[in-house]
Amino acid sequence: MPGGEDDEEEEQEHTYIHKHIHIYTLDKKFLGFIMWRLTRNYTTARKTFFQMFPQTFPNGTSFKINPRTLRKEYRHLQSISHPDLKREANERVEGDGAAEAEEGEDSSMINKAYETLMDPLKRAQYISKVEGGLDLGDDEVGKSLQFQDKEMLMEMMDVHEMLESMSTEREAEEMRSANDRKIEEIVQQLEVCFNVKDWERFAMLAVRLKYCYNIKNVLREWEAGKPINLTH
Repeated sequence: MPGGEDDEEEEQEHTYIHKHIHIYTLDKKFLGFIMWRLTRNYTTARKTFFQMFPQTFPNGTSFKINPRTLRKEYRHLQSISHPDLKREANERVEGDGAAEAEEGEDSSMINKAYETLMDPLKRAQYISKVEGGLDLGDDEVGKSLQFQDKEMLMEMMDVHEMLESMSTEREAEEMRSANDRKIEEIVQQLEVCFNVKDWERFAMLAVRLKYCYNIKNVLREWEAGKPINLTH
């Protein structure tokens, strides 16, 4: 038949392409599965900041903390994981340099975990990432949430106007007190949102809290006639 050879070659070509597409698809699925398992194993094996302080957080992640208990446990952990103490122990074990490096990293991680959990804003940002899947350290994520919060946008306009018109230390002190009360109020709301697992609202409140922190920093350095640089 006319064109028979061409049809046969075309059919072979299609078969070849479909076969390799299938193999490529399987490879992608296999690689995806491997990456998922590796990530899962890494995440499972790695302790969260809360798990690093089991006495303070026996039930795991919590927004509410006891600063005194956390500070006490932190000092205990540092006393047994300080690099200098571990170095002395490692010197008694020949060729154990890897263990020394590892323990040194543990000490720095304990510091980071403590600093994060002691501060309401850092704690909220960490919880939002670990529990809610939102990385508030990403400026784009923060701005997106900020612009969704119409009430916050109105408050920001009011704050800017007040800062620009402020001329006395008394006005600055009144604004400091009002901002401190706002921070306490947001921290209480964050605790409520955490308890009901409302992660979207939780993230928005964390963004608000960050803005209040920025206001606090501006007011700490405020001087009459000095330019104001308030970041969002």
